Amino acid sequence: MELQFGTRGKIMEPRHQGSSTYENALVAMHELLEKTKIAGWARRIEEHLLLWRKKRDTSAHLGIYGGMGSFNDVIICKENGHVVSDLQEPWVNELFTWLKAVIFASARKPESCLSFEELSHSVGRHSPSLAATVGGERVPASMQGLVTDRVQLQGWRCINCGHCRVNRRDLHYLIAGSALPQMVLQAAEKLALPDLVEKVLSLDFGFLQTQQAELRVAIEAASIHYIDGPDPWHWNCPECQSRHTSVCRWDLTFAPSVLFTLEKGTPPVGSPERKTDPAFEQAVADLKAQRSKLQRKPWWQFW
Repeated sequence: MELQFGTRGKIMEPRHQGSSTYENALVAMHELLEKTKIAGWARRIEEHLLLWRKKRDTSAHLGIYGGMGSFNDVIICKENGHVVSDLQEPWVNELFTWLKAVIFASARKPESCLSFEELSHSVGRHSPSLAATVGGERVPASMQGLVTDRVQLQGWRCINCGHCRVNRRDLHYLIAGSALPQMVLQAAEKLALPDLVEKVLSLDFGFLQTQQAELRVAIEAASIHYIDGPDPWHWNCPECQSRHTSVCRWDLTFAPSVLFTLEKGTPPVGSPERKTDPAFEQAVADLKAQRSKLQRKPWWQFW
């Protein structure tokens, strides 16, 4: 096989999908990072891919899952200078999370092509993030496989008058969080994760328009105002001008007569509807009192 030189002068094989789940997932991760212009981490993944192909080594890759500044800290977004659109962000970050999980799990059997059944029990969404604390291999079984955090619709709510609103990007976060986990594991079984990267970046999903339409029906039925585009944070409620605003989340539930219904989410912290622990309230009051005393001191007494 003819060899090519990589961008840093290292010998690398021509691009291919990979012959194992681990290798295929590394190829996909490299493509995702390269196409969103996260150059530093893309080079690191390329090095790990070369180490695997030449020395069958996975330790270098497993060493990047740690605390602050590690691979776990990467968030793909325009604000970080990455090449990604507003609507791509929910999808690429969900894909990034599950690619990390597949790589981390398959590194235990890096030569194997894992089935969907194996992956659905061994891949843990949170395992890479917990690698530096409890150890990724010791994550509770209840957090492994296709068990995910509860997928909720996130939006904006006025605590004073109850006015709520969500935008198109919020819908994409919900749909991506619901659809991608299973799609990633299915693609991993077929060694087709790089192809899934292409589909995600192009938002090439036949179900997307239909699900958005279904969600909009449910949103309107729940008296939530929908904005078909970007919607900046409203410090003042556009309905009552109150500044008592907060993020709010709603649960999706299935009902026999409708596709979706929206249950009211947990009231945000600070809402009069939210019950709090008296001990917690007392601790907060003590902290506020202490801070008030500090604020009355002349500045030189802090040194």
